[in-house]
Amino acid sequence: MREAINRNYNVAKIVFSDIRRNTLLWIKMWITFPIRTVNTMDLLPAKEKFLWYVKDYKQYSPGTVKAYEVDMNIFCAYLNDTYDITTVDAITLEHLVSFSAFTKKSLHNSPFATARKVSTIKSFFNALTKLELLEKNPAINFEIPTLPKRLPVYLSLDESEKLLKAPEGTKFEVRDRSIIALLLYCGLRVSELVGLNLRDVDLASENLRVTGKGNKQRLVPIAYEAILLLERYMDERPYVKNNPALFISTKKTRLSVRSVQRLVKQYATNCGIKKEVTPHKLRHTCATMLQKEGLLREVQEWLGHSTSLTTEVYTHIEQKELQDLARRHPLSQYLKEED
Repeated sequence: MREAINRNYNVAKIVFSDIRRNTLLWIKMWITFPIRTVNTMDLLPAKEKFLWYVKDYKQYSPGTVKAYEVDMNIFCAYLNDTYDITTVDAITLEHLVSFSAFTKKSLHNSPFATARKVSTIKSFFNALTKLELLEKNPAINFEIPTLPKRLPVYLSLDESEKLLKAPEGTKFEVRDRSIIALLLYCGLRVSELVGLNLRDVDLASENLRVTGKGNKQRLVPIAYEAILLLERYMDERPYVKNNPALFISTKKTRLSVRSVQRLVKQYATNCGIKKEVTPHKLRHTCATMLQKEGLLREVQEWLGHSTSLTTEVYTHIEQKELQDLARRHPLSQYLKEED
């Protein structure tokens, strides 16, 4: 009973904290971007407001915000150069369809690149509508192109075992094996992995507190075998004053996304894996293995696709069920045999 009360109290604190944060962000927006008459906003200020919206309000990742910015720069330049359009109200569905054709014929974009630009434009107009800066959304009927299905690339069990062993004998064996183990066992995004702090690791309860997209947090269970690697790493991790990062570089700074991408690629090459291996493909590998062992809904919560601590109260999946699933991870048997 006491645990349930504490749990609900913690959820309530997070919810009210989000409400307070969002209210302050809205006030900041209207101070930074003064209210203008609906439908008469210039295109470039509208673009800046959209980028603020996705960065500060929606709290999308820096990579996503940068992609939006690149797409919007191309879109605004096209409208200005081709139609001499400088205000939002002058844009019609015909202009949007014309831009989509332009990305294919003139920019030689792939179907996936074109679809991303179309998605960005739809998000742009949806944001302006939500912010009540636009009465009529010209992108409502602007359809994202149908894309050919791409099956996710993932490693086999044998390849995963090879990759886990690849750092053996290297200078950073313990650190790098821990990194690969968390990517394969927990299915973390690389940004989530490098964002981990020491306080986010609770070996006693076998959980990681992970901050994902939109700054949302979730608890991810750690398989026992990965815990063994983490215990070794945390014993050997050098103390760095004022640096709470779990994984640190040779320069005593937080390990970067690019560094993790490089080390994963290098170890995959070293152990003879022919596929192009990235941290995100290890996430696909984790998801594929777990879906063969557990329920789809459990895996979605595990990977942070649709839940977070702020919405835990609405789900019936218990953390114990996720920990049971962690113990059934196909790679668990590998490290048990190794011990």
